[in-house]
Amino acid sequence: MLKRTAQLPTSPDRAWAWHLRPGVADRLTAPWERVRVDEFPVPATEGAQASYRVRIAGLWRPWVVQYSDLLPGVSFKERLVQGPTFTRFEHLHSFEPTDSGCQLSDCMEWDLPWYAKGANGL
Repeated sequence: MLKRTAQLPTSPDRAWAWHLRPGVADRLTAPWERVRVDEFPVPATEGAQASYRVRIAGLWRPWVVQYSDLLPGVSFKERLVQGPTFTRFEHLHSFEPTDSGCQLSDCMEWDLPWYAKGANGL
């Protein structure tokens, strides 16, 4: 599991909505990362899917996530539907009000395929 937090100078409602607008992958992906957006749902609703391509070993591979547990201004989850590197990947975005705006928490959990775990299974 990987968890990161950031303080944002805006309300949880605005931060939540910003994260579900078209172009968010372009805004949040570092320029050196190899990610292309194929399809982004507008609006992002329960069960909607976003499709990306990630470049791995010189090949563009599909990465498809499904949105779930959408609680406006509070949280939403992205679950991997199709991807080349994980057998399970979930990304929970949570937005909590603070005195100066909100705290964004990103929590990611994943499982690797058996061949990527190493000899000890970790």
